[in-house]
Formats: sequence, structure tokens, C-alpha cells
Amino acid sequence: MKRGLLLASAVLTLALGAVHADAAALPAETPTLCAQVEVEQTVRRFLAAFNRGQALVLEAVWAREPDFQWYSTGGPGLRLRESAMHRPSLVAYFVRRHRRGERLRLLSLQVNGNTEAARPYGNFEYRLTRSAGDLRATVYNGKGALHCYASRPDHLIVWSMAEAATD
Repeated sequence: MKRGLLLASAVLTLALGAVHADAAALPAETPTLCAQVEVEQTVRRFLAAFNRGQALVLEAVWAREPDFQWYSTGGPGLRLRESAMHRPSLVAYFVRRHRRGERLRLLSLQVNGNTEAARPYGNFEYRLTRSAGDLRATVYNGKGALHCYASRPDHLIVWSMAEAATD
């Protein structure tokens, strides 16, 4: 059993290295303004990969540093402040939460346009149900941002969620 886990870990490490090498080989491209469909597809791609525990897809859907800003949530699986901004630990965090049975089910998604800057980004807010072995199904509200590109996959740069206030 331990040998199998070690082998799986080694394969994942090599595969993630290949993803990093491919990303490094891409020429620098300035993000473009995001269309609604790009935001919707990227959010859904992230949630599907998260719920399936697909580390390689999760690695690919999130921006690398310095574009990555943060992924934050309250407990369980607390990820705030410095840890929220630590990109190297992000995919391992997702894998750990998947192993705890965490699932994210989108209830609503609102695309809020773009912020026009040197590196423009699309803005969105969402409502979802978060559940896990250590968390009963709970509604969360959140906001996020992503970079969209003309000739390569779009990347999430921000995801921040907190338990919805009860009325």
C-alpha cells in the first residue's frame, strides 16, 4: 500500500513538473478582457476538477505567481492571510480537502465585468454549497477574479469565500 502511494506521488510530481515546464515555455501574453462565457467556463472547470480531485487540471486552471493572488476560505480547511496567498501549496490543499470529502456545488454565478488595468481581469461572485466529512452542507458566498487570454486557457487568480450569513 505504501509503495503504491509513493509511486502515485512520484508520478504526480513528475506530471506537475511537466505542467510547470509547459507553462514556462509559453510566451508571455497579456490578458484580455473576459467574456461572460469565459468566466462561466473557467469557474465550472475549477469546480469540476475540485470535486473530482483532478490535481493536474487544478494546477492548470490556477495562475502561477506572480499573477496568482489568493484562495481563501474559513474553516474547516482554513486558508487565510499568508497561507491564502501561498501558490505552491494550493493544489496540495485542494487534494487534501478532496480526500476529506469536500465538494463544492455551484448555486449561482454572477459575472461582474472587467477591471481594465495593465493586466485586465474579469470579476465574478458566486453562491455555493460547501460540504465535507468535517462540514455539513453549508451555503457560502464568494468573489473571484481571473485572467482571460486570446490564445491559451484562462486562469483563476482570486477565490474568496465565507459562510453565508443566516437571516
